[in-house]
Amino acid sequence: MGKTIVCELTCQFEEAYEAFLSREKNALFYYSLKYRDFLLRIINGEAKYQIVFDGEKITGILPLVMIDGPLGVVVNSLPFFGSNGSVLAETPEAETLLWKSYQDIIDREEIVASTVISNPFLSQDAPPITFDEKDYRISQSTSLEFTKCAEEELMGILDSSTRRNIRKANKEGVVVTQEPEALSVLAEMNKENMTAIGGTAKPENF
Repeated sequence: MGKTIVCELTCQFEEAYEAFLSREKNALFYYSLKYRDFLLRIINGEAKYQIVFDGEKITGILPLVMIDGPLGVVVNSLPFFGSNGSVLAETPEAETLLWKSYQDIIDREEIVASTVISNPFLSQDAPPITFDEKDYRISQSTSLEFTKCAEEELMGILDSSTRRNIRKANKEGVVVTQEPEALSVLAEMNKENMTAIGGTAKPENF
């Protein structure tokens, strides 16, 4: 068995990274390299994803993005409207090494703030790191496990009013289409709705 080490994700390890995600039942879209690339197009940040190698296999990951702000560097796992991040590991050793790596990073003098948005599918205790505040959020999810006819089984778990609306839409010939030219309308709706509740609208380039 090879040595267990922590290092930063580089392009040469991306295939092994995706292989790790494909094995993990609790891996979220937020961990993916596609989402990382999306984030870096939206925000002016730098990816510093930490990975643990046990021999030639990745056994743990911690996605981190650093942003240079007016007061110093901010480190988030992950940034942008509550993207879930945190440690995802196959072994206790990998989890411990990743949290230690995270602590070493945020202890640097230039780091002024950091946030970890945990994975709602992992029942983790408070991480073994130094933190000043802890917040709780409500996550909602629906398990979709179909055995035969997905359409029928999905209809069976929907609220009666939802089923009625779907049947009415089918009867009246409602169709769903993609209209990229209408994105500006969606952006304006988001801005109006978020302003009404005192929230922050997503940027136009999103």
